[in-house]
Amino acid sequence: MKGAKIIAAVIVVGLGLASANAQTRKERFEVDATWRDKAIKLKPEMHIPATPGPHGTVLIVNSSAGANDIFFSKSPDAFARQNIITVTLDTFTPRGIGNTVYDQSKITTKDMNLDALKVLERLRSDGRVKQGRIAIMGHSRGGIAAVFLASAGWYGWAGVPQVPNFDAGIALAPDCSAQTTGFMERTFPQFLAIMGEKDDYTVPKSCIALFQSAQAQSKNVEFHIIKGANHGFSTGPDRYDSQIVTLNGCADDPIVFTASDKKGVSMNARKEVAVSDIFKVCGKKGAHLGGSHEAIGEVLNLAGAWLKARGW
Repeated sequence: MKGAKIIAAVIVVGLGLASANAQTRKERFEVDATWRDKAIKLKPEMHIPATPGPHGTVLIVNSSAGANDIFFSKSPDAFARQNIITVTLDTFTPRGIGNTVYDQSKITTKDMNLDALKVLERLRSDGRVKQGRIAIMGHSRGGIAAVFLASAGWYGWAGVPQVPNFDAGIALAPDCSAQTTGFMERTFPQFLAIMGEKDDYTVPKSCIALFQSAQAQSKNVEFHIIKGANHGFSTGPDRYDSQIVTLNGCADDPIVFTASDKKGVSMNARKEVAVSDIFKVCGKKGAHLGGSHEAIGEVLNLAGAWLKARGW
């Protein structure tokens, strides 16, 4: 598998996932946003290491689990041990959304990304944050958000201006069955993806093809496959949910969207698909989820090492 690094999962005690909490100062701040023409307040939570700053920073956008995203609870201590600030952004709760596990239409990725860019603007003016070292990270739906923010074509498709962007992106178990054009073109300079070998919810295949294509164009893209891991980065027993909806029907022939007023076109069959029909065309039911998430330690170790090697 060209460009991939397949890694056996281990629990990384040194990151604090199985030891005492790292010392951090936690604070919440507010950012103004809108939702269906109404004003809302985003309330990101910042976890600041006790060591002197300024610090490199990771903004984590929630997965379909919303406020219960496991990376919200696991990441702050792990990154604090690397002297990195973690900011967790729950885009769901301010909108009265609990989760989108069974209905992804409750909120658009555009809304989530606009929230992230608003928080980024605030972080750019925070003296505790090392400027030029702010990354966005997300798992599953949050990972899709990171892929879109790294794709120049997404901005035209979503009708969003290309404002000053993040300095890096990290996508954990993203889905690339629906894409936009221009991945890693005039967006942010470096990108990391980490996926589970046995993920049958967001199947890695289409993302691997996207990342390998970017690597062939000399883009600064790295990806890792965690051996034996499912969507939640568990390598042991998990559970099968027969009702959860995936886009696996288009994993072999991804749909590419180029503009907000046009249909997406599949790469191979060249069939047109409207956004409103994406689940009708690509949707399948059933995936393995849950488990003990024992590979999350390795995921955060990889992400932290990758960031530190780049000056975070």
